[in-house]
Amino acid sequence: MNDTVLDAIRTRRTVRAMTAAATMLLAAHSLGLGAGPVTSFSRTALATVLNLPAGVRPELIICLGHAATEQPPAMRRQGARRWDDLIHWERGKVEG
Repeated sequence: MNDTVLDAIRTRRTVRAMTAAATMLLAAHSLGLGAGPVTSFSRTALATVLNLPAGVRPELIICLGHAATEQPPAMRRQGARRWDDLIHWERGKVEG
């Protein structure tokens, strides 16, 4: 197979996986469960722990569970910051 065909197959698999994930998230919500997708994880470690066959690559983890009845207080920013406090402007010397 050429690269174009392989890219099309990978794209189709990704779309199917994301469609399944969206369906799972909606189903969890309808059952009163909390759910959240996770995409930042070690794919190699997860494949090892789950003993996945060669060629199978985990793309997404969906965490499911009952939400806590009481939520912790929201985190508040310490002090007021303005956008220009977060930016550092550098100007070079114009020689001429």
